[in-house]
Amino acid sequence: MVKDPADKSKLALAINGQVIGEWFKEQFDRLFSSIRKTVISPRKNKGIGL
Repeated sequence: MVKDPADKSKLALAINGQVIGEWFKEQFDRLFSSIRKTVISPRKNKGIGL
């Protein structure tokens, strides 16, 4: 529990000193970028060779 950065009179749940909403957004972005790297792979020798 840490003080909410937006309103110092409130408490916020934090993971490693980072507000939980921001932490989840960062983890989602990491996951999405790793998935995107595996999906976007170069296609080689997939065409019709004439």
